[in-house]
Amino acid sequence: MKVSCAILALCLCSAVFAQTTPPPAQSTDSAQSQQAEPEKHSRLKNVTSFWPAAAAAKTTTPLTPVQKLTLAGFNTINPFPIASAAFQAGISQAWDTNSGYGQGGEGYAKRFGAYMGNTASSQFFGTFLFPSILKQDPRYFRKADGSTKSRIGYAVSRLFVTRTDAGRSAPNVSLWLGAGSAAAISNLYYPPGDRSAGDAATRFGISFASTAGFNVFKEFWPDIKKKVFKKG
Repeated sequence: MKVSCAILALCLCSAVFAQTTPPPAQSTDSAQSQQAEPEKHSRLKNVTSFWPAAAAAKTTTPLTPVQKLTLAGFNTINPFPIASAAFQAGISQAWDTNSGYGQGGEGYAKRFGAYMGNTASSQFFGTFLFPSILKQDPRYFRKADGSTKSRIGYAVSRLFVTRTDAGRSAPNVSLWLGAGSAAAISNLYYPPGDRSAGDAATRFGISFASTAGFNVFKEFWPDIKKKVFKKG
């Protein structure tokens, strides 16, 4: 629990720090400075736009490490992962999985903290750290056209192929390393009976399945929004 809370606190602090826009550099060319500021503002706005668009790219402009950190923090603390962690904790308590946490309010709080720890660590490693080191883009780039089957296949394929900061395709090593690191760290805060290699592998698999599901959702969300809510 202490580790999961520490990871979550790190992402919270990082998100707040990353969203603080530094003062513009002084330049003798005022026209160039005025053009640069709107572009920077647009890039940051794209990173922190409301979920699920948050991790779906609206521009091919590469993210800086600070922007990747901002995205990781936002993907950890926006209402959807928090609601998801609360729901999963409730199911876990009802089925008494991770029984070492016990029951009652304390047991629920520990389960909730564990699920939030999973999200925080996977986002920190898979959206910020490894993409920054390997110069890969952690966002999802929609296919947006073609048959439903081809679009679903494309969304799932992003588990294995990603876009680099330079705009090329590359193996999605960042996602694999991020999910693996998060699964390994989770053994530090799960109950003693749930810390085996098999348990970590299960959490690794769940992380991948969740990512695939979210990719499919992000691929079709604009179409759903346009059809259901009449918004483009």
